[in-house]
Amino acid sequence: MTVDPRRERNTRSVVALRSFIVEILQNPAAFADNETVIKALKSQGALSKYNDMARGIQATSLNTIKRISDNVLQEGFEDLDRMRIAALDGINTYRDRSERSNKTTKIGLTRRVAEMEVELQQALQDIWHITMAFEKALSQGRHYAQQSDNPAILALCLKEQRELRAILSLSKHPLVRSQPKDEPDERG
Repeated sequence: MTVDPRRERNTRSVVALRSFIVEILQNPAAFADNETVIKALKSQGALSKYNDMARGIQATSLNTIKRISDNVLQEGFEDLDRMRIAALDGINTYRDRSERSNKTTKIGLTRRVAEMEVELQQALQDIWHITMAFEKALSQGRHYAQQSDNPAILALCLKEQRELRAILSLSKHPLVRSQPKDEPDERG
């Protein structure tokens, strides 16, 4: 039985291509400045046209890669494509991180301030959502205690809610809240 040398070469190329993508996944920083590799990872067609003789990767048609991948690779072409996307994401994540602020220059410091302002705004929004959830939970607890028609449960609920509010009042910037009608004002 004769083996088609072209098919054998394409098979080795697909296996080498998968190994190369694994290498990129393991160390995206090493390929962050390689525009040829980044361009090849951007689409299935571009990947099929990638050529790196030193690694044993030869350009071929996308259909050839799909056919060989499905026959040779354990997870087939779909896995190879997922790996391609993950490798590109890894490189982009590395590049984004390295392009972030550099604290040694005026422009870098300006970027850092802008990044921190965005982070602060997000944190304030998160705190607001948590505060609203906390207030709703207190309100629901008070409602359920009132519905129980048990004065001891209501008294215990109000006592524990005062304790929780006292813990929050110890923070540097106490939360602004409206006083429930059935709870006495802590100031007097």
